[in-house]
Amino acid sequence: MARNANEARLAEVQCILQRNQGEKASFYAKTLGIHRYDFNTMLAMLDERGFRLWEDEKGCLWVFGEHQNEG
Repeated sequence: MARNANEARLAEVQCILQRNQGEKASFYAKTLGIHRYDFNTMLAMLDERGFRLWEDEKGCLWVFGEHQNEG
């Protein structure tokens, strides 16, 4: 049961990242109502599953391959 909840939560995080690109980790954590540490743990889990992000010079997160020329 907990495994399904984790997978559902990861899917939610991935969806929010795709829909609201260009925000800092604190924005996403606050939107999800979780601590930034927990959000960063989920980012690592998504990375292990092949969902790649990159962080710009301002600390904003983007889905890899998208918006890389913005600055």
